[in-house]
Amino acid sequence: MARLFNIEVFNQSISGDGGSPGVYYTSPEQMAVLGSADALIVQIIVESVGALSTQVTVAYESSNTGSQIANEWGNVATATTGAAVNWSDLPLVKPLTITTVGQIGAFGRFKVTSNNNAPAQVRIQGERI
Repeated sequence: MARLFNIEVFNQSISGDGGSPGVYYTSPEQMAVLGSADALIVQIIVESVGALSTQVTVAYESSNTGSQIANEWGNVATATTGAAVNWSDLPLVKPLTITTVGQIGAFGRFKVTSNNNAPAQVRIQGERI
């Protein structure tokens, strides 16, 4: 596989309160770049948490329109970090490989949520198969 790009698509604090998690999306400026790859290798990194039960979920969504209308996006793959049992478990790192050729549309975005407050990073490597 040939590497097309290696970028950080998300790096910010997420606000969540267990009952109503915050929902964040990667920048619309990255949609065409994310959709250009045949495969994505994703790394989710959480360096600190407000509570040990914190989990961060990242879902890759794909669309052929790039519209902001929610029902035009389909979920392709999802990964959730494990919760830290001890503070020494940090940072939490979760890999996700997306190679579902044919399910990745022309545009892509990541939906990032958490059950508690946490700063999260999402780094992507895009590849051509």
